Amino acid sequence: MPDTDGAQHYYQQALESLLAKSGNPQPLVAKREADLGKGRIVVVFRPANLPKLRQIAFDGNHAFDAATLERAIHIVSVGQDYSDREFRVVVESNLTPMYEEKGYLKVAFPKIVAVPLSKDAVLAAVTIQEGQVWKMGDIQLIGDNLPVDQMLRAGKFHKGNVANWKQILISLDDMRQVLRADGYLSAATQPNRIFHDATGDVDLRIDVQRGARFYFGSLELQGLSAKDNDKAQEMWELRPGAPMDGPY
Repeated sequence: MPDTDGAQHYYQQALESLLAKSGNPQPLVAKREADLGKGRIVVVFRPANLPKLRQIAFDGNHAFDAATLERAIHIVSVGQDYSDREFRVVVESNLTPMYEEKGYLKVAFPKIVAVPLSKDAVLAAVTIQEGQVWKMGDIQLIGDNLPVDQMLRAGKFHKGNVANWKQILISLDDMRQVLRADGYLSAATQPNRIFHDATGDVDLRIDVQRGARFYFGSLELQGLSAKDNDKAQEMWELRPGAPMDGPY
């Protein structure tokens, strides 16, 4: 769909016409959303008049009580227009990291149902499938000419510990810093999980892309006196032509 107001209006009218022909006439509204994962803009059409979300109920939760789960999403969901799609996005984006920080790496929300409370209010019933707590297994780095030992030391992974995904993401950043210190400023890592149900371990296969290597050119300082500028230049340790040390 072209990203223009005219195209958006065309599709909105077409959908409203189809609804009217099917015996369910109602006005629609459209809004643009950023799909960061795919790097594109999505236009969402939905009914103009939606019920408000007034309550949330949880089933299947054990790692967190219902009050803790609701607090995590209350401010962005309760009192807002309710749609299954938008509420699921809120649930998954806010509750999944909470569970993954405790090692529940396969947490899922298989069922979300809106239960009418009145004509314009609903209760959202969320079923949670927590699964088991996973432990750290083996770490494998995939890439060309990587300082594997140095990167693993920087990551400080502890085999056998709970696989705290929040800490794992921090460890991945610490590993990227090793490459950034050697001039690979755009180094990227993509972790892939390999689950072993029999042992409860999760191995990480980490694809590493170093990207282009950058070298230091020159240092230019502004706003200092000539004396202070000379002193600062003497303190600067990176020499022209050396790999650009990003963390430095």
